[in-house]
Amino acid sequence: MTVPAINEEIVRNRRKRADALRQIIRTCRDLGRKLEALNGALRHLEGLEAPEIRDAGTDLSQLSRELSDLERRVEIRHERFQSGLITVSIAGLEKAGKTTFLRSLTGIDALPAFDERCTAVCCELHYAEDRSDFDIAFYTGAEFAERVLKPVFETIAGGLPEPLRAACVPPASSAEFVNMPLPPADALPGGTTAFKLLSDLRTLQAHFRECRVNLDHPPLLRRPLAELREWVSYGQARVDAADENRRARHLARVAAAKICRIYTRFRGGSPHLRWIDTPGVDDPNRRARELTLAAIAEETDLLVVASRPGATPSPNENFHNFWDSVSRQPDEIDLMNRMLFVLNCDRRVDPDGENIQIHRKYLTDAGVPRHLFVGPLEAVRPEDAAILMEKVNDHLGAHLSDQDDQAVLAFRNRLRNIQARIRLFHDTLADARPSDAGLHDLETEAFHKWFHWYGGGRDTGFWTELVAALDRATREIPEDARIRESETTLNAIFAQEAEALESRIPSPEALEDYVVQHRGENPVPGGMRTLSIFFSDLVNRLASEVQEFGPIMQDKLLRVLSDAGLAPLMAGEDTAEKLASLLAHLDGTESPVIEVLRETLELPRNLKYVIRYELRPAVDFCDPTLWNPGEDAWNRLREMVAANGGPADRLAMFEICKYPPVSDSRERDHENLRKIAGNAILAVQAALSNERYLPRRIADDFMRDCRVRLCFSPESEQEWRTLLFRNRGRLLAGTIGQIRARSERIRAFHQALNALTDGLP
Repeated sequence: MTVPAINEEIVRNRRKRADALRQIIRTCRDLGRKLEALNGALRHLEGLEAPEIRDAGTDLSQLSRELSDLERRVEIRHERFQSGLITVSIAGLEKAGKTTFLRSLTGIDALPAFDERCTAVCCELHYAEDRSDFDIAFYTGAEFAERVLKPVFETIAGGLPEPLRAACVPPASSAEFVNMPLPPADALPGGTTAFKLLSDLRTLQAHFRECRVNLDHPPLLRRPLAELREWVSYGQARVDAADENRRARHLARVAAAKICRIYTRFRGGSPHLRWIDTPGVDDPNRRARELTLAAIAEETDLLVVASRPGATPSPNENFHNFWDSVSRQPDEIDLMNRMLFVLNCDRRVDPDGENIQIHRKYLTDAGVPRHLFVGPLEAVRPEDAAILMEKVNDHLGAHLSDQDDQAVLAFRNRLRNIQARIRLFHDTLADARPSDAGLHDLETEAFHKWFHWYGGGRDTGFWTELVAALDRATREIPEDARIRESETTLNAIFAQEAEALESRIPSPEALEDYVVQHRGENPVPGGMRTLSIFFSDLVNRLASEVQEFGPIMQDKLLRVLSDAGLAPLMAGEDTAEKLASLLAHLDGTESPVIEVLRETLELPRNLKYVIRYELRPAVDFCDPTLWNPGEDAWNRLREMVAANGGPADRLAMFEICKYPPVSDSRERDHENLRKIAGNAILAVQAALSNERYLPRRIADDFMRDCRVRLCFSPESEQEWRTLLFRNRGRLLAGTIGQIRARSERIRAFHQALNALTDGLP
């Protein structure tokens, strides 16, 4: 028995039409890019132009969606035309003999057929001279939860009463499914689809380990055909109780399979012919039904619908739903030209062919032309399968070229329709499009008005605000709460440390222990080193607090500049970042303005170094190594007190002229250390009491210096004008920024609109 192969003339005719589809794809892509560019330009014009412009966005989005959908559908068809691939799918109810027909037709013994519920997943049969194996892909865990478990849970929940229905929620992941409680078996009426699904779900959960090992698993490639039944078959329809556990594990493993592709030589095969064996459309698993409909909608050139032998060949609710679903699948040609109806006859259950007559009448009443009937045929007979292939060849030879021509023509007509609507859309926009003439001429005038303008009998603008803000900031310094708080903090730190000074001076007993431990060594230098550490910590605390005063002054100057209008140039979270951002925007030329900003940026560190330098003699006075004649710590301390206006006559003197003082009495050593500490604290107090180190005095001097250097110079106004003109786009976002943005948007809109007409009929 010879099974006819696909007619090569059919393949050649299909390939000839690939160029026409390729041209349609290029046109769609070109128009799609132009529409996307125009859509972007149109969105930028929203709220600025005529009502015709504003209302065009909806029409443009609709055109873009239709064009994108057309391109996607043409690409799918072009790939099949280019390769010459012809896809024939076989569909029908469960146990309709679909796989049996394919096994009889191809001679592939590995296909599970006859009395098995065979197809758990879609199986593609590809002709390959050099292979005899199959590939199988698996679901990911997320896909399994969404596409397998979720539909089953929804079906079960639909048959449950409250409150069980509310509790029957699909698992968020496959891992969650393992331990989740399922509804009780008696909650559903027996014999219903939901009841059967609940039973299957309970079995799957019990053996989910078999399924989970394959989820997220890479595809199995080139598996021998002998293993095919392990992955695509539901197993024997009739099993005894002893095999039930094995069958349950097998079903759990098969549930993880997503799609199977078989590659081998077979009777009537051709590299240009692909058969797709689909799950039964009345399978309780909604996943199987959806896979069937998806294959029909996207891949099939010819759909062979097989009837089921027996008492219910097809006229039931499930098949009606399937017929309606297939009939509604969108395509460019009449669905009837893509279908053959095989009347499958099984002499074991219908020896007289009565059910065939019932099914034939049902199809005739449904409007199926008689020339689309094939059979009756017996799926188990290779001779009948060869007859089916002859009918497939005849049908494709008679209709496929016309179908392909109709598809190309339908695509062209659809494209022309879209192009005509695009032309009308273009003409409407062209009549209402705005102009940007003269917009750039407004920039300079707008900047000068912003910078300094005299109108209405008074000065306005940045320059006027800068001078006034600097004057206000200087006058507000004596009442500034943050400056007063800084002074209070400095005094509190000094008072706290001065109070703790007595406890830091070694007692006579401690000095005596020091002499004993160090074998008569003079204890005063050691005590002085202890005091030196104390005063070093005190000076560093005071310097850190003075450093914190720096950001206050930075913030005060930044507020002045912000009030004047420079806030758009100050990006950042804290004061230092904002000041650095302002300097970065204005930098580029040397000017007094840039110098002031740089000095302000370094102000905290400079203040810290200044106060540490001024208080250094007090720390050095407690360092015994600096009491030599070359260092002269005593005289430098006296000069520090006198320079700060302190009472130099209150500095304690020493009876012994040798420094550090040496005596045989620990009480006298203790008294000498008290004098050293008292002199050092007196020097620090004198410096802190000096008016020039008061935070409010520093702030006043800083702001007055800024006012002179930023505003009083004859060149100051022009320097500011030159620096800020380069940043006019940021400074005037509401004026120059809008002018510039409007001009750019209109120009981009013109370019996109003009480009749209190229290539339109």
